Amino acid sequence: MSTCSNCHAPLPGSARFCTACGTEVLTTTPVAVTYAELNTATIVPASTNIKSGRISSRTIAIAGLLLCLLFFSPFVSCGARTWTGAQAFQDSLPNRYEDPKDGILLILLPIAGLAGIVVGLVAMNRVEAGRSLSTLRTLGVVALLITLLAACPLSIVLIDINRSDGAFTLEWGFWASVLAMLAMGWSAVRLLGVRKDAG
Repeated sequence: MSTCSNCHAPLPGSARFCTACGTEVLTTTPVAVTYAELNTATIVPASTNIKSGRISSRTIAIAGLLLCLLFFSPFVSCGARTWTGAQAFQDSLPNRYEDPKDGILLILLPIAGLAGIVVGLVAMNRVEAGRSLSTLRTLGVVALLITLLAACPLSIVLIDINRSDGAFTLEWGFWASVLAMLAMGWSAVRLLGVRKDAG
């Protein structure tokens, strides 16, 4: 027979309150957990997930902003002339079509940059609002797709430079854009990792 936790008076099996002192009878079933189960359980502190999500989302937004700004920085040069990404895009339009020929694809960089800013800001809002970090998986996938979108024109420029036997040289704006793209991809993968760690 069970006893009251307050006055230790005997309690009938169906009692909800102690007949002696009136204390409510708590009916809890103990859960048996073995040492092996506790040892193999992976516990990730919520603060770690929040910090990782915050850093990753901010990095995506900053990388997106850099892709937009670097579009107007020196990208390629040939002889005495240097093109920014925007100039290379304008000179490659069908009505002008001057060198460099594939500069029209560079318009994908600011488009990817704007999309990255939006995804980063949405992810930051979700982290700061305390919403479930598992919802960041979708944003991580979108950020990966944006990274692939930015990688397309950068890889085509690199391939064309190699084909031209060094006629064009790549400027600092190109390499900075590559670093911004890699930072965005790394942060997108980290967002996917946060989702796995957060239950």
